[in-house]
Amino acid sequence: MQTITRSVTSVFEDGSIKVSKVTQEFDEAPFSPMNVKNCSLSSSYYHVSYTGCKAEDSNGFVTLGFPFNYTKYNSGGGRIDSIGTGYRTAVGGSFTIEDTYIGVQTGNPAWGQTYGTFNSVGGWVQHDAAVTVYVNSGGSWTESNLSLW
Repeated sequence: MQTITRSVTSVFEDGSIKVSKVTQEFDEAPFSPMNVKNCSLSSSYYHVSYTGCKAEDSNGFVTLGFPFNYTKYNSGGGRIDSIGTGYRTAVGGSFTIEDTYIGVQTGNPAWGQTYGTFNSVGGWVQHDAAVTVYVNSGGSWTESNLSLW
């Protein structure tokens, strides 16, 4: 059994905000690690290359992500070949992206990340958020802290 407590933020038409805590229990982890989409692939005997991918996550208020290309090797490792500019949408406030970068270009796993800060209308709520993509011979997956708000 896994218990997760998170903040739920409601934004009303007049700009007012309500923040409440919600606790949920799950028999299994509630996260889907496959928030990588839109990839096209090409392959050879030693590796598979993916282009046009997007690493993205959303919590209903903020959608945060970035485009990237990667290669997974049969030998176990992965490589982030390139990473594009981070993108975001925000409801009930604004989101400023601070950086999008490759942390480990070739590794097991290799990884890249975009991160920034959400500021609500009126300045009542501020959250730092990040989306990280990992790649290895098993494929690609994301982690983020957006679901923990």
